[in-house]
Amino acid sequence: MSTLAPPRSRKPVTTAPRAQVKGTSKKPSNTAQPSTAHKAASQAPTPLSPSKTANATNTTTLGNMDPAMIAVMWAMISEGSNLPRADNNDDGDQDIDMVGGTDTDGNTTQINIGNGDDGDTPMDNDKAPEGNEDVAMADNHDAGADADDEAPNTSKDTSNAKLKPVVAWVPRPKGSAGNGFSLQEEMMLAGPKGSKPSETYLALSRNVKTLALNACLDWTLDWKDIPNDSKVKFFAVCRANHPFLGQFINDWATEEIVKQAFRNMRKTAVKKGELEKKDKYAHLAINASKRSSAASRVKKAYTGVDPKEKKRALKKVVKANCRKAAATAARRSKQAAVVDQGDGDDEMEVDLD
Repeated sequence: MSTLAPPRSRKPVTTAPRAQVKGTSKKPSNTAQPSTAHKAASQAPTPLSPSKTANATNTTTLGNMDPAMIAVMWAMISEGSNLPRADNNDDGDQDIDMVGGTDTDGNTTQINIGNGDDGDTPMDNDKAPEGNEDVAMADNHDAGADADDEAPNTSKDTSNAKLKPVVAWVPRPKGSAGNGFSLQEEMMLAGPKGSKPSETYLALSRNVKTLALNACLDWTLDWKDIPNDSKVKFFAVCRANHPFLGQFINDWATEEIVKQAFRNMRKTAVKKGELEKKDKYAHLAINASKRSSAASRVKKAYTGVDPKEKKRALKKVVKANCRKAAATAARRSKQAAVVDQGDGDDEMEVDLD
């Protein structure tokens, strides 16, 4: 709030020492010389009220103020919520009541940053002057915040809410994924490409593979050679991140997903030469090199078997083929006999007519 002071008299007026601010040095103020506009003024000054008289004693000019003090005052004015309240002493004096200055017309501008004009009672928020609106709003906000802190918290905390455990009820089918059953169908996520179940299965497989690598599971080893303690921790993390996987008994779906992923990673590494083939698969490469594209694939079933056992198995196969051929020949001969007998009867009937 700014008020215009009355014009000064012809006699030079000496300003009172400016208010002392903590942290700044106290310097004597200079004597203000009357301007020509003030000398030409003939109107006598009007008497001031007691409150304005008390405030006028603390009025200083911005031109005579220390730059550090101006910066402090500007920071205090701009931050309304942090404005200090002046202490009401017994004699009515205040530490800092006003900050003033002289404009180009010679009028004095006063900005009240105190607690009030001259009252000893504390200022109410609803009766606060315009210059202290920010202070009143800040007080109301602080009071509301304190009330919120004291009030009991009745809202539900969903972050600490316990999730219902998923009951495992889907048994493991016979065989393994890709050799006995389809993993996507057994997980009830089968569907055409681009459908929601199919996309869910692919996203779930990628996430489980990422969790397995983050768990530091050695993908170069077979699943049975990986330590069990690492598997237990990995399964627990998968069930926590994806409760859907908890409905499969003993986490067999998660196990099959990881086994497929690690198997594909090993195959890719072997093709690139980053991983050596295991000795137990060496005979497969030898057999593949000796195999002819025109040869029968029946011989693949007897690879690595004792020659005697191989001969016995071949004899069984030959006998079975002979029995099948004999049964087929007997069936065909019977069919031919029935057809021939039926043709003769038809001819005789034709001759009788």
